[in-house]
Amino acid sequence: MANTAHKSATSVTLAPLQEKSQFELFVQRYWKHAAIAAVAIAAAVVVLHQRSQAQRLERAKSWDALVSRATVDPFSRALQADATTWDSLAQELKGQDSGPWTRLFQAQKLVEERKYEEAHAAIAQLRTDYPQHPLVLDSLRWSEDDKGANLLQTIEQRLNERASWEGARPTLFANPKPEAGDPRVIFKTSKGDIVVALYASKAPQHVAKFLELVGSQHFDGQAFHAVAAGQSASVGDPNTKTEDTSTWGQGGRDLVLPFESSGLHHFEGALSAEEGPNPKESLGGRFSFIVADSLLEDDSRVVFGTIEAGLDVARQIAAAETDPSAPGRPKEPIRVISAQRQ
Repeated sequence: MANTAHKSATSVTLAPLQEKSQFELFVQRYWKHAAIAAVAIAAAVVVLHQRSQAQRLERAKSWDALVSRATVDPFSRALQADATTWDSLAQELKGQDSGPWTRLFQAQKLVEERKYEEAHAAIAQLRTDYPQHPLVLDSLRWSEDDKGANLLQTIEQRLNERASWEGARPTLFANPKPEAGDPRVIFKTSKGDIVVALYASKAPQHVAKFLELVGSQHFDGQAFHAVAAGQSASVGDPNTKTEDTSTWGQGGRDLVLPFESSGLHHFEGALSAEEGPNPKESLGGRFSFIVADSLLEDDSRVVFGTIEAGLDVARQIAAAETDPSAPGRPKEPIRVISAQRQ
């Protein structure tokens, strides 16, 4: 039997595994920490995003609240409201995005009404409530020679200049104050009280007839037969004591007075006799509360008194919603409860 040849055993060498990179070792060692960090970062991003959205929503709400209480002037597109409304909003929105601007709008309205001390007070309140706001801190230059001042300082400077200028010209923007001995009448209306002072020495015929009508309770129970928002509210038609609104505005035309040159103007707050059937005549029993300057009326109507208290009530009446079927007539009657000499 032939011998079988045996081959010698072959040695096998296993190649070592490729060494891991430093990055792989780092990942292997710290992947749990990295995962936790990634989750934390993602959570932070979500929280910051939600917080940003919440802040934007809060800002939007504050501006919506402001806009909902104001009106937009059809010409200037500026927001309009009375000073009392701006003050109320400034308190409600204190600390919110629109808060300081609301207080600034209040000051602006007070300037328009020439209530300069109250405007200064509103600006001081803005500084107190928002000491770090740009309105308070940011310096502005209005010309190359200007050294710079923040907006509030500039407004206050202009306020002082205007008050000083107007103080030297007391009759340029308002009628003179009535004398202490001039008669006063209080109108109690369904919207509040209005106190008027009469210029007995400047329009004696109109004042005498007006006081006579007050004494005879001519105005008691009457409704305002015509209003014009931001302009005037008219009363004195005896037809308005009835429920037949179709006749409102047609009565009281038989009481006619001759025109008097009182030297007074249709400034805000004036009492103005309605025009008579002919030029240079007045209706002795009908008049208007003037709630905004209307100097174009000076040549055709006689001013014989001024509102001493309750101008806000007169403005409210003038701004009443009107009946679409009878433009100018209040939709809901606004009545004089009584008119009495003080």
